[in-house]
Amino acid sequence: SSLPSQNEDGGMQVIFGRSPNLVYPPSGWSADQARALPLKRQLRRDYVFGYNGRCRQSLHFISDSECVYPVASLVVVMDIMGNKQRFFEGHSNNVLCVAWNERRRLCASGQQDTKGSAGPFVAVWAPDDCSRTISRLIHPNGSRSVSAVGFSSDGKTAVSFTTDDSFTFFVWRGFARWDGTSQSVPKSAGQTPESVAPLYSTTSGRLPTGSLVVLPEVGPSQCVQFFTLGEAPQGKSRGALCGHYCHWTVVVESAHKVSLTQKRGIFGNCTTPRSPTGITYANQVGSAWMVADNG
Repeated sequence: SSLPSQNEDGGMQVIFGRSPNLVYPPSGWSADQARALPLKRQLRRDYVFGYNGRCRQSLHFISDSECVYPVASLVVVMDIMGNKQRFFEGHSNNVLCVAWNERRRLCASGQQDTKGSAGPFVAVWAPDDCSRTISRLIHPNGSRSVSAVGFSSDGKTAVSFTTDDSFTFFVWRGFARWDGTSQSVPKSAGQTPESVAPLYSTTSGRLPTGSLVVLPEVGPSQCVQFFTLGEAPQGKSRGALCGHYCHWTVVVESAHKVSLTQKRGIFGNCTTPRSPTGITYANQVGSAWMVADNG
């Protein structure tokens, strides 16, 4: 039987029924090279549906009508009233956490590691101009993923947690030469994102951190206080199947010295939850309100 007619782009349509089959070109057949050219069109992302519900504390209102949230390797800037979206596309793998700082109008979003020698990173960017990346906070190779990130109240200090064997905690400074409040932006801004090394790092304990909430500024600007939450790790013995929360105080004393205080939360007579899901601060210093899922 004769072959189907060849399309203008060099291809042809053949119907094989509903069963899957490997398809090979006929012997002696070759496409018309003059017609087998790449398409002169590109797909344009118009709208993104969905939300990554496992990303705790990662949906933030940045104005009365806009919010930001992660979906796959994107961060969506959503105009709720107009039902329109803009996208931050500066990631190469799934985004696992997003933080927002209102004073400097900055976002920080952490991602899963990619294959290769480079470690995961946190992208710092401004939602008002989400087409550009201000900087990348580079985590060491082997960090696996960034599970939580947050800003100090003044937006000059950032903290992050990773999911390596030590569940490492990082402190960052000097990561944004410009931000969403800048009157003038450098001409080179966003062309090559600045790579920033951590100011300080240490292990955070034996359990992973899934989210964090920064407390209001209560002391010097160099002092950052925040709560962290973590779910129980999978595959542990029954007695170890519990979540945790901690209160942290970080003081950046100089460019080379950071002091850290960590206090583990005590549940007392309450049932220790397996999966803490949310936490917020109370007026009384050292107190917090928390919700959890006991499974």
